[in-house]
Amino acid sequence: MWYDQQHFPMSPYFTYDAFMWLLEHKPCVVGSDTSCWDDLSNPSGLFEKFYELNILMLANLKNLSDVKAPRVKLIMLPILLENSCAAPCRVVVVEE
Repeated sequence: MWYDQQHFPMSPYFTYDAFMWLLEHKPCVVGSDTSCWDDLSNPSGLFEKFYELNILMLANLKNLSDVKAPRVKLIMLPILLENSCAAPCRVVVVEE
């Protein structure tokens, strides 16, 4: 529903408490297959803390249902861009 503006606001999102729980566990990267991470109708401000902690964001992921192993090796291959805070990347999951 990424390109469907009618359904985009209905995307699942993180609650503030769930996202803070996640950040308390000090991840180096957080990825998701949802279009939005915050409630568009009532933003909670969760990104402020996220960016403050300098955690990598990996979005918008797809084909996550194809991953069957509980633990995997995650490889992120971003393209090299100068003077940028974001870059498209290829993500590879290796199930061992």
